[in-house]
Amino acid sequence: PKMIAPYANLGVVLMKQDRHAEAEEVYRQGLAVAPNDKYILHNLILILRMEQREQEALPLGERLAVVAPQEANFVLNLAGLYRQLGDTAAMAKFAGETRRLLRPDDWYDRACLESICGNADAALEYLRCAAQDKDFDRAWVWHDPSLQWIRGDARFGTIVRA
Repeated sequence: PKMIAPYANLGVVLMKQDRHAEAEEVYRQGLAVAPNDKYILHNLILILRMEQREQEALPLGERLAVVAPQEANFVLNLAGLYRQLGDTAAMAKFAGETRRLLRPDDWYDRACLESICGNADAALEYLRCAAQDKDFDRAWVWHDPSLQWIRGDARFGTIVRA
């Protein structure tokens, strides 16, 4: 019960099975053991965003930005959270920070960032590049809250189904 890995791993399995309530509970148990575990925080925020519980996710996102300020994916999550909340100034701040931190060849996170920023053409082009990777998770893109702003575009389905 004091090891964090089982909480993180079980949470991921439950998330992939769309068992969000159970995954949330496991992640909250994990945070009781390790309150600043960046992976558990990140995944719990994703669940809350998918469940449209942004206000609950916000303090966790802000904590994650303090815990892991140099990790692009975690800062990106906060930019998406602020976009969902309609705070464009905060979204722009964290989107700019994400741009600074992203690797040039991180196509998937670049697609997410451009989706969050409302740049559909760029987001879809980056997603097309990401889809060429053998580890591209075609199932996850249908759930990733950072891609919600481009999911309705016909090109999205073409890229993901290819």
